[in-house]
Amino acid sequence: MNLRRGTLAVLLGTGILLAACGDDDNNGPADTGTEFTQEEKAALTTAFTDAGLIPSGGQEGQLYGLLLGGIRSYGTFTIPASLREGAGAGLRSLRVDGEHDATAVQYIFDISVNGEPSFQGLSAGIVAWSNLDVAAETVDDWISIGASDDTGTDFPDEVSGTVPDDVSAEYWVAATNTFYEGISGSASITSTSFASGTTDCSVTIPTVGVLGCSYQYGSQQGNFDFVATPVNAEGPDVTFASTSYDLPAVRVRLTGDLTVAASQVASVKASLRKMLRAK
Repeated sequence: MNLRRGTLAVLLGTGILLAACGDDDNNGPADTGTEFTQEEKAALTTAFTDAGLIPSGGQEGQLYGLLLGGIRSYGTFTIPASLREGAGAGLRSLRVDGEHDATAVQYIFDISVNGEPSFQGLSAGIVAWSNLDVAAETVDDWISIGASDDTGTDFPDEVSGTVPDDVSAEYWVAATNTFYEGISGSASITSTSFASGTTDCSVTIPTVGVLGCSYQYGSQQGNFDFVATPVNAEGPDVTFASTSYDLPAVRVRLTGDLTVAASQVASVKASLRKMLRAK
């Protein structure tokens, strides 16, 4: 299956509010990776919000919390030394070892507003970060890679695509507050394992309806490489060498038909669009 960019061009990085329905007490023997502590969850949420990866509060922030509330563990991968060849001083420290913490997420959406299908499809990818400082609530950088298929109805075991046509790749570095966007490369999910049952995370929204939600935990394996160019500053491109990963993962399914007053339809759809990074 090839993922292509559709109306749900979602990156794994679309928010990583790590509280909500995901409870550490639900961890089972099949879990992989390192368990997030509550302190790490709070610090990473703040770090990603300050870094512009997720919206800062409001309705969108609450929706992101539901979307990724089930994430509860992370793994690591090391990007080869050729990462960021020719990059400036702001990236120098990150070229030493290239180690990042990371997690994987797959989503399926089937959300209607007043009976009209609004957001349908599949998204899958990873998000990574380096040097989370819990006390300061900061990270040195984040990497977000993902793709979507607005016709997808089943979770994938294997996918592949190219940057930027099929896969969106983004990078942000704190030292220079520079945001980079992928302009070439590729990414693949080579295998997955989701043996656990599902955890219900549905919520009832007063006067709106039930937003169905479920989580399933497992692992995801894959690889990526890409070149990214700065979009908010002058500077050289950044090269991410071919990197393989084996990460904890969560599958999230969101469904529902939301009843919304006519005067609020546009704002609700806009909020969902922001949450899902829809075009």
